[in-house]
Amino acid sequence: MTGYGEAMIGMPVMSLYNEAIDVSAIIGEVMTRGRWQGVLPFIRKDESVFQGQASIYLIEDPEQGRSLLAAIVRDITEQQRVEGELTTFKTLVDNAPDGINVTTLDARIFYANASFRRMSGYEDETIGKTIVDLYADEPAALMAAARQVADEGFFSGNFTLQQPDGTLVPIACNVFSILDAQGSPRWLAAIVRDISEQQRQEQEREELQQRIIEAQRVALRELSTPLLPLADGVLVMPLLGTIDSNRAQQVMETLLEGVSTYQSHTAILDITGVQMVDTQVANALIHTAQAVKLLGSQVVLTGIRPAMAQTLVNLGADLGGIVTRSTLESGIAYALGK
Repeated sequence: MTGYGEAMIGMPVMSLYNEAIDVSAIIGEVMTRGRWQGVLPFIRKDESVFQGQASIYLIEDPEQGRSLLAAIVRDITEQQRVEGELTTFKTLVDNAPDGINVTTLDARIFYANASFRRMSGYEDETIGKTIVDLYADEPAALMAAARQVADEGFFSGNFTLQQPDGTLVPIACNVFSILDAQGSPRWLAAIVRDISEQQRQEQEREELQQRIIEAQRVALRELSTPLLPLADGVLVMPLLGTIDSNRAQQVMETLLEGVSTYQSHTAILDITGVQMVDTQVANALIHTAQAVKLLGSQVVLTGIRPAMAQTLVNLGADLGGIVTRSTLESGIAYALGK
C-alpha cells in the first residue's frame, strides 16, 4: 500500500505522514483511551498521497514489560472518490429545475428531488406514494406507459399531476428503466417538466393568431365588397375578380347593411370588373337585388357584358325592379338624376 515493501520494517512511523499531522497527539490519545479511529493522509514512497481509514489501538505486553501500538489501515481513496461523485450527482439532481423521481417496479416512489416534491404538492410525503396516487390520468394510460418502458426501455409523453388541493399540473414526462448488473430492470426513473407556462403561451399565441385571422378576414371582406356612399341616398358597390358563394353572401350582407345604415334609395352594383359570370353569380346578384328591394331601395346593375346578359336570359330571371345600365357612369347619372 505504501510502496516500501520489506524496507518499511524499521522505518519511523512519522515518515508516513506529512508535517501537518500531529502524530504525537494521536499516540497520546491511544495511550490514554486505548484506541483512535479516523482518516489520515498517507505518503507513499513515490510521494503520492492516499487516504487511509485507520484504527490504532494499544497492545499491552506484560511479559516484555512494554506496550505496542497496532494499526489497521484501509485505502479509501476510491471510496472517497465514488462518494464525492455521488454527493456531486445528488446535489445536481436535488437542485435540477425538472422533477426527477425513482420508483420500484410496482411504481412506488422511493426517491424524489426537490422539484418533483414541490410539483406534486405533497412535499416530503411524496416518498412512499405510488404513481397512481399522484396522477389525474386514467390508471390504464399509466399502465400502458409502464408496459412500454418494460418492452422498449423508454417512454415519452404528457400526463397530469394532481396536487392535494385538486390543482392540476400538466407535465411532459420521460420514463426509463435502470438496470441491475445482470441487465434486468431494477427501478423506473422519470424526468418530468411542468409545461403549464408553455401551454399558456401556446394558448395565447393561438388566440392571437385567431384574432389576426379574423382581422384579416374582416379586412379582406371590406376590400372584396367595398361600399361607397356617393351622394345623399346613393351607394355604389364596385365588384372585381371572381365571385363565389361566400363572396356573394358577403355582397348581399354588406349591401343590405349599407342600405339600412345610410337610408339609401338607390344602390349601384357595378360588375364591370367581374372576370367570370356563371349561373351561380347571376342568381346571387338577382337575390341581392330582391333583398335590397324589400328594404325599399332600388338596385341599379351596371357593367353587364354580353355573356352576363345571355346567362340572365337563359335563366329566365325575373329582373323586375332592377334597373340596368351599360356603364357605371350612366348608372351614377341615373341615380343622381333620380
